[in-house]
Amino acid sequence: MYLEKAVWLLKTQIEFVKWKIKQTIPARRQLKWVGEMIELVELVYALHAMGRFGDISIKKLFDVICEMFDCKIKNFYHLFWDIRNRTKGDRAVFIDKMKEALIQKMEEADNRKY
Repeated sequence: MYLEKAVWLLKTQIEFVKWKIKQTIPARRQLKWVGEMIELVELVYALHAMGRFGDISIKKLFDVICEMFDCKIKNFYHLFWDIRNRTKGDRAVFIDKMKEALIQKMEEADNRKY
């Protein structure tokens, strides 16, 4: 009987530890990039170009962003090359779409009745 209670107690504690580990996983690991990888590359290069993360290498920035958004981009230099090779007026396609989406969201908020 004591052995059964000890086994039950150990199983309960193991389940508690498993639950506690799940609770302590950083929230950033729960984010998932669901867009195209080339869009993320465009965004990261734009942030890097603006110096928003200080003096950090583009590779280090991609390492951090990819960890945060749970994705892998091994060929970001190549994807940036593809972005650079777009026609002059359409080089920042994703950034332009982001701007349009943000403006639309602000206009919708402006038109809401409270």
